[in-house]
Amino acid sequence: MSRNMFKFLGGKYLNLISRRALVAMASRKFGIELIDNLIFEEPSNVGSVLILGDGGTGKSTLCKQFAYEGLRNGEKCIYVAIDESPEEIVDGMRRFGWDITKYLNEGSFSALNVAPAELSNINALNLKLTESFSKMGRGSSGRVIIDSLTALCSTLDRPTVIIDFIRLLGRKVKTFNSICFYTLNRQGFDSRLIELVKDVSDGVIELKLEEEQGRLRQYLRIFKMKGVDHSKKWVPYTIDHYQGLRFYIPRVLMVGPPGAGKSTIVSQLAGEQRSQFRVSLGELEVEIMVGGEDKPSITRQLISSDISGILVVADSADPYGLPEAVEMLMDLKSSGLPLIFIANKQDLPDAITPQNIKEEFGISEEIQVVGVSAIKGEGLEEALRNMLKLIVNVPV
Repeated sequence: MSRNMFKFLGGKYLNLISRRALVAMASRKFGIELIDNLIFEEPSNVGSVLILGDGGTGKSTLCKQFAYEGLRNGEKCIYVAIDESPEEIVDGMRRFGWDITKYLNEGSFSALNVAPAELSNINALNLKLTESFSKMGRGSSGRVIIDSLTALCSTLDRPTVIIDFIRLLGRKVKTFNSICFYTLNRQGFDSRLIELVKDVSDGVIELKLEEEQGRLRQYLRIFKMKGVDHSKKWVPYTIDHYQGLRFYIPRVLMVGPPGAGKSTIVSQLAGEQRSQFRVSLGELEVEIMVGGEDKPSITRQLISSDISGILVVADSADPYGLPEAVEMLMDLKSSGLPLIFIANKQDLPDAITPQNIKEEFGISEEIQVVGVSAIKGEGLEEALRNMLKLIVNVPV
């Protein structure tokens, strides 16, 4: 992680991420940053992890990601192919750039094909898994992926059989110093069955889709992880074509008239003059893009870049620049994006307060005006956190 992630206001390096989160980053754990950053201890007593979510949330992608990161870490992997054929699983991993040819050749990765008829015979499935575990050997750790339990739950009509299977599976993988990940589609099943499966699983990772501002946004949380201290927040994520599931990092455009103090803000947040940089705020990050100072250049940036929000910076002590910044703000309302007006240079004696700016220029209540002193490094974190709250529907 770069030093700039911890660059804070006033030129001091303060810990914007908790000490526990830093420990989590230093440890490999599951090998997926999105998950590991939410877990503050090594999950030593976790044998079974449920990946629960609606269709289209990336459950199968996360399974492949878990498998690949385990292989990279020297672990063996058994992939139980239920929803996809073994060939489709390997091809799907390659599409993300996860080439497992080496692991296939050396026998570290094996895909266990389960025919539909075998799903109704839980004893036969148990036997097949036990044989695969035996081949893995007790001396080395491994990962077992079952994608998914949805077909199994649809086939078996007795919930007790499913629960016993999951409970036995969790115990079995622990004896082989391994961990099992399995997926389940939340839709189509009685909520009581869902709660039972969650209850007997050592860990539960939940995925969901939310429609916000006309866009579908994906969220993840760790509902539980046995014996491990972890974050319980919903965090936004995206599915990257090369990385799999990763944190969603919103991009915010920062604009304002000349002399408003944009360069000073950049220096405080990034430590140096950059046109684009990231700032860490706890478990989330925001990417700041410095915009133009005229309407045509700002419009081009809004069209060409994936912008999630806009910060309009104003010199609150400048009688000429302040009205210009307000006019810029009013023009940008038509973008439909979250807006925050940064009243900079509040440290100057002639600066107009945020409340007086709202009243004098008739800025509507839904637009926040945040008082900032960029030179002192005051108010910037508040402005960024408020922007994140407007963009993503999670506590920041």
